[in-house]
Order: sequence, then structure tokens, then C-alpha cells
Amino acid sequence: MDENAFLRNIKFLYFSPSRFLEKNSDKKWTKILVQLLVFYTLYIVAGAFLDLILFFINNGSVLPIEILSWTFLTIQSIIGKVIIISIILFSVSGLIHLLLKITKTHSKYLINVKSVSYSLLIWVIYGFIILIASFIIQMTIPINESYLQGIISTSDVTNIIQLYKLHFSQPGAIILLIIGIIQVAHFLVFLSKSVSYFNKIKIVKSALICISSLVIVIIALFLIWIGYFYVNNYLTDPYGARFS
Repeated sequence: MDENAFLRNIKFLYFSPSRFLEKNSDKKWTKILVQLLVFYTLYIVAGAFLDLILFFINNGSVLPIEILSWTFLTIQSIIGKVIIISIILFSVSGLIHLLLKITKTHSKYLINVKSVSYSLLIWVIYGFIILIASFIIQMTIPINESYLQGIISTSDVTNIIQLYKLHFSQPGAIILLIIGIIQVAHFLVFLSKSVSYFNKIKIVKSALICISSLVIVIIALFLIWIGYFYVNNYLTDPYGARFS
């Protein structure tokens, strides 16, 4: 695929999903998956590189040991995040397939893998936009990250709400929030259209199935995350974890 064809494909993906799906309906799911993982890896590396630039700007220099540490953490991040996005991809695809079967809709699992892969590709491209926006914001109207750090370190609901209010009172945080909302909305719309197109069902039914699948996966991942932190706290402070 030449550069013009690639850019045209991205244009269709964003602005004309029906044409995009028609043009790419016969593409193998493995090829789409590879494209997604390559894009996602580039996104992770780009984010790490921009963090390194900001570190250099804030500190004036970067030591060789810090470059080595950055390289190790970047590789670690790529492996971990690629595993996570793969779990999300196949679990959401599986739930969509299951719900379609429950509603007596003829469906093939790998078709749904294709739908979710295309949708995640949109998510990742928005990720690049957010990376660039974040870098420009940090260079011009820096966001005070201490509010978010405070949210992580407290369990008091009142404090959490207050810290969120303070965080989103910053112009840069509002800009990123708006882009993030657009990212989520576009992802859901495309996923619904894609599942509707490939499974020959109405868009409303497709949207309900897609949203339900995503909610179930998000809840499951959240519970795993909560369980991990509880177990981690229990191992380091059994008495505190049990009676807090």
C-alpha cells in the first residue's frame, strides 16, 4: 500500500466508515491485528520519547543510566500494554459474539475480531492526537499533575471529588478531556457500525451489544485491578489490609 492509499484509507476510516468497511471487508483479520499492534507499539514508543524530551527540557540533561532506564521501561511498557490490548480485543470480540448468538444472530467470532480491531485502530490514532496535544500543553500551559496523584493516594470520596474539580479547572486538562470524550464517542460509533455491517443487524441492536460487551470487560478489568491492589496491600501489610 502506497502512502496515498494509506492516507486515503485513514480518511475513509474516520470520515466515511461505510466506504472503509466496503473496501476492507475481505481483508484477513490477522493482517488487521498486525496493523493494530504495530500502530499501538509506535504510539507507546512515541509517548515514551515525548516524555524523555520533557524530562530533558525540565532537567537540562539526560544521563546514560537514565537513557538505559528509559529503554528498559519502554520495552516493559510495550510488552505489558500489547498484552492488555490483546486481552481487551479478544474478550470484547468474544462477548459481542456470545451476545449475538444469544440473540439468535448468525455470527463468526473472527468477523467480530476484525470489527473490534478496526475500532481500536481509531482509538490508537486518537491516542497519537492526545500525545501531541499533551506535549504542546505541557510546553505552553502545563497541567499540575499533583491533583491526579492525590486522587490515587486517597480513598476519601469528598477529597477525590474536590481533586477532580481542581484538576479539570485547568485549561489543558479540559482540552484533553474534550479530545478523550470525542475519542470514546467515535470508537463506540464505529464499533457499532462495523458490527452492524459485518453481522447484518440493525445499528441500535449493534450499539446495545457493543456497549454491553465493553461495560462487562471494563468492570471485569476494574475488579481485577482492585483485587491486585488488595492482595498487594495484604502481602505488605496484612493487618492494615484486613481492617482498613
